Amino acid sequence: MKLMRWPFMMVGKLRYLVAATVILSMIITVLFVNFLYSVFTPGDLVANAIFLVGAVVGGIVMFFTLNFLFLAITVIIVMWFVGRKIRKTFDALAERMEEQNKKKMK
Repeated sequence: MKLMRWPFMMVGKLRYLVAATVILSMIITVLFVNFLYSVFTPGDLVANAIFLVGAVVGGIVMFFTLNFLFLAITVIIVMWFVGRKIRKTFDALAERMEEQNKKKMK
């Protein structure tokens, strides 16, 4: 029963990590868009508007890319921990079965 509960407990702890990565990537996106806009701002209004739209779209794309990257890393780490936990549990289970088999043989 403990084996089934464990991954869900990990997901509960990871909720904060995922929220932090989302907030961090949003902040990075906003800073990146502001940086681009302030550094490469042309003189006339039409070019400004076109560039601002381009920077916002680029920022949104970057935000989602960062998010998926962070989530992929998080999922890989979680799967590694879950895999380790499951392997340990099954190793312990196999040892117990072997001990029971030895007792039955005697």
